[in-house]
Formats: sequence, C-alpha cells, structure tokens
Amino acid sequence: MSLKPSTKVLLVDFMAEGYGLYPFGLYALRAFAQPRMPQVSIDVAGFRMDAPFEDAIADIAARAPDVIGFTCFVWSEQRVHEAVRQLRARFPRAYLLIGGPQVEIGDEILKDLMLGGIVDAVVVGEGERPFVRILQAVVDGDMEGLEGVAGVSRARDGVVRWQPAGDYGKMFEESPNPVVADAELLSTAQRTGVFVYESARGCPYQCTFCDQGVKTFRSRPMAQIEGDLRAILAQNPRKIVFLDSTFNVSPARTRQLLAPIIESGIQIEIEAEVKPERCDPESIELMRLAGFRNIEVGLQSVKAGTLQFIKRNNDFRRIEQSVSWLLAAGIDVHVDTIIGLPGESLSDWLETIDYCFSLGNVAIFSNTLKILPNAEMKQQIEGLDFHYRREKNCAVTRTDGMNLDDINLAKLHQKMIKLYWNRRQDKQSLRDVIDCHYRGRLTAFTRDALLALSQGHDENRLHDTEFWLARRAAPAPRALEAH
Repeated sequence: MSLKPSTKVLLVDFMAEGYGLYPFGLYALRAFAQPRMPQVSIDVAGFRMDAPFEDAIADIAARAPDVIGFTCFVWSEQRVHEAVRQLRARFPRAYLLIGGPQVEIGDEILKDLMLGGIVDAVVVGEGERPFVRILQAVVDGDMEGLEGVAGVSRARDGVVRWQPAGDYGKMFEESPNPVVADAELLSTAQRTGVFVYESARGCPYQCTFCDQGVKTFRSRPMAQIEGDLRAILAQNPRKIVFLDSTFNVSPARTRQLLAPIIESGIQIEIEAEVKPERCDPESIELMRLAGFRNIEVGLQSVKAGTLQFIKRNNDFRRIEQSVSWLLAAGIDVHVDTIIGLPGESLSDWLETIDYCFSLGNVAIFSNTLKILPNAEMKQQIEGLDFHYRREKNCAVTRTDGMNLDDINLAKLHQKMIKLYWNRRQDKQSLRDVIDCHYRGRLTAFTRDALLALSQGHDENRLHDTEFWLARRAAPAPRALEAH
C-alpha cells in the first residue's frame, strides 16, 4: 500500500465513562510523529463510552481516513474490536492498527483479528517510534520494512509474528510536551483550564497488580520539565494534572517540580498521585503552597502476606505520620484499597477499610481487583482459584479468599462508604458517632447502614447524624453478621 501526501491518519480513543479530560496519550503520539511525518495529516478523536457507538462509527467513517489507529484499554476493548470489524467492511483498503495497555503478546483475539485481515498491525508497549515506523512503511508502500521492528506485530504467511516492545532509551526525552506543542490540544486546555502533564513514565515500584511496574521509570530532564511547566503556567491554567505514577519519587525532585509553580504566584489546583512514605513536612508545605487540594494515596491492603505477594512494602508508621501532616496542611487525602487481592478474605478487606478510617478524615475508595494484561499478577495467580471476566474489565469474580457473594458484599460496603462517608462535608460529626457507638469501626457503621436500608429507611435520612444518634448500633442480620 502506498499513500499520497494527502494521507489522512485518525487516532481514536473510547474514553472511560466519567473521564472528563482529553485523550492525552494520542496527542502525545501526534506531537512525536507529526514533525517526523509532515507528509501526512494526523487527527485525534475521543469518544465517550456512554455515547452511542453508532455515532462514533459514523463520525470516523465521515472522515474517510486512510490509517486508523485505536488505543485499547480494559474498558474499551470490546468496543475497539467491534469498531475495527465494522470499519474494515467500510474501508477495505485502510490501514488499521491497535495499541495501548490492553495489547499483550499472544492475545488470541488480536491474533484472530490480524490473521483475518481485520487489523494490519498491533503495537506492544510505548507507541511513539513504532507509530512513526508504521506510517513511514505505509507511505513508502514498503510493508516488508516493518519486519522485525520492535513493538510492531503483524500477520504474515498465516502466522502472527509477535514483536516485544523495544528499549527506546531516550525516546521519552525526545517527545515534546503535547499540551504546548500541539495547537489543538493547547486550545482545548485553554478552554477547560486543565493542563495534563507527564514528567515521568514507568514506576520505580513493582506492584504486581499494576501494569506500570513492568516499565522502567524514566524522568524527563529537570531542565525540560521546568521549561514545560513554565510554558504551561504562561497559559494561566486553572489546574495541572500530573500523570506520573508517583509524583514524589524523591524529596529533591519534588522540590524542583514545585519550584516554578510556586514562583509563578498563580492560584492553581494540582492533582497527582503521591507515595506517602516519601512525604516530609517540607515537601508537604511546598505542595500546599503550589496548590495541592487533595492527593491520592495507594494503600491497597494491611495484610502482611498479601503485601509481600504483590511486592508492596507499606511502611505504616510513615503512612500514618504523612497522612496526619497532609490533613493538618489542609490537603484532602484519598486512600485507595483493592477488593479481592490474593490471600485476602472479606474480613481482611474490612480490616483494611477500618485501618483507613483510623488514619483520620480521609476519603476511602475500593475497586475490585483487575487482572490486567502485561501485569505480573496474571502469571502469579496461575494455578490459584481465581476467576475473572475479560468482558467485564478483567475484574475478578472469585479469588483464593473471596467468592462472588463476598466480593458483592464488599462492593455494597464501598457504596455505603461513598454515600455516607466520602461525600459527607462534616465528617467529624459522623466520626464521633462511629467512635462512640461502633467502636471506631467504619465497617460496623456501613454494615448497619445496609441493615437500615434493608429495613426500609429512607436513604436520605441516613445522611443525618441525628438518625444515627437515635438509632445507636443495631444488631446485623445473619447474612451480614457472618462477616
């Protein structure tokens, strides 16, 4: 296939329901590829998962692209697969490719799509250089030039030749900051006031449930980061969202990252994920001055055996101290836990929730464990009694410690936490009730909330502290008492 200089390339993302930002990863691809491939035009399209699928297909088809690339996540996988099937029927000569975190070497569905001529190539790992190599091969009409290219897998002679991701060395450093380099993205960020920035890729930790731990941690050079941030700050942003898996890798790096933001004097909101063990009073004060209003902390579990299994080393003394400092600085803390980790029963998860509550007036969130492609856990659980459904975002439905009823009950507890604790403005008044009447155990309160709802109480009444003062602690029904 040889394409004309007017070649139209379209990069597509089906964005997670509730996600309010733009498809940053696709703009990063374009910012890297467009200067290297000026003979093609690259467009980006983001479609909401809760929008009609037919509208997205019609929009893509109306653009009549010559090359269509999809980024694939666990939530969008099925939609991407259906999209390429429909688009192949409409555009038999178009070049279709799939990349993103969901792409895994040996994947049977992707294999069948390639063998069936539906998808021309899949990209494993980071996509910048493979994407440029694919575009160059398509434009030159020399598909043989893709043979053996790291990260580019294709079908040939009835066999899929899988190519693992390459070691691209300084590729990330060579990638421009798309929110400034890409005029369309800059316009969008200016309109919304939200600027997304990626100062590092990969993760210095190797938690086995996460697909980031398999990627080597790489930071942009600090001089480049400072220049990028000053360019963003010149746009007078309302918020900066850092995509880094761990914002505060070291206190020194944290100070350098925050310096240009603080020096600007702009009233701004910063959003990032923080490792609490790497917080200290100085960095927390700088975070406050820079505009941190809330931070996300990954706790996941308090069970020693589980933490060892997932290669996570929680320093609980440091976590408790850091959360105390953060709350005292007026920074809200959002603590993440996981339902269904290996070796954990429902009672273990409830213990984790109660520990989170003991940290202070933090927001507590739990997601069901997902067995992600390219994450080490997928190999760890082989032979264990784990079941998960790929079509349901790879979420577990049974583990070695929890059955489906346990998982569903944990999710009900989390719903009560979300409704009656996380969303509550005056948390201290409810904490006083829980400390006095539920022995300081949030899960005893949520168990009673489930009981109250089952007894027909209006859910709106459960927001009222007076309701709980009058009710006191009530005995749980047997179905809940067992846990």
